[in-house]
Amino acid sequence: MCSLSRGPASLQRPKAYRCQATSIDGLVQQVAVSYLRHGYWYYVTGMIPEEKDPEEIDSKLIARYQIDVTERERASRKRSGLANMQYIRHESFFLLMCSQGLHEFRQREEDLIRDARKVPILIPKVARLRRKKKKHADSRLFEGYAVSYRRGHWARKSEEDKTLYKELRGRGERPARGERDHAWRSRVEIEKRTYRRLRAYFLNIAPHRSVQNLAHELDAISYQPYAPVRQQLLALVRDINKVRKIAGVKLPVPYEVLNLKRVQIHPFAERNAESNESRVRDVEGATQSRMRPKR
Repeated sequence: MCSLSRGPASLQRPKAYRCQATSIDGLVQQVAVSYLRHGYWYYVTGMIPEEKDPEEIDSKLIARYQIDVTERERASRKRSGLANMQYIRHESFFLLMCSQGLHEFRQREEDLIRDARKVPILIPKVARLRRKKKKHADSRLFEGYAVSYRRGHWARKSEEDKTLYKELRGRGERPARGERDHAWRSRVEIEKRTYRRLRAYFLNIAPHRSVQNLAHELDAISYQPYAPVRQQLLALVRDINKVRKIAGVKLPVPYEVLNLKRVQIHPFAERNAESNESRVRDVEGATQSRMRPKR
């Protein structure tokens, strides 16, 4: 738990600032659902070297940028034209986020700051410790999420529109996908290079593996199925079936093998970490038993 001791006990804040996420999926959820939608668009990411103590880095950054403030102080700063900040870390990966307004962070990190509305936040699936000698990591080896804040998502369909859409697709037609929603929203997807490598792997093995084997491989994809991730996974199965059809394989891979139900995670609650994992296993087990492909 990230906390700073300030003054006598009577003046200390009742709640410590929480910044240590128990998992990468929890970190992604906190950033997308809480931070971005409340205006924390400007960010800097980093990896803590293995010779450094992560908790010391936490305390140093929180104190330097005065991140540990109450909601009333945040509201007061916002009314005064000053920016607020958030900080979150999982293992060695950390993320500093800042809202609009004046702040020391905006000046100190001017060359490193990116805008999530223009440049997606790349969050690695596994936050490994960075070795001191490896100064320049190959960006092509990145594997993880891309989180951004943008407009132009597809608007939610009504039940009637969904039924009509399925009927037209069942007849082999390609109906219009829907209308664009121009409201600003968080977008979580599998990073493009990661997805291309994943797609290349599955298209390579698609003609040679059984449906059961491919279903097991697809079920092992451990990305939380936010709407853009679901679209990527559905497109992946569609491409797999195209390759199998061209190769003369009769049995297609059913879309039901995908786990398309997202699990709600408690990002900071250590005591709920085991319950989160059990809920993930329950969802995966239910998906496998309910949607097991037929031979």
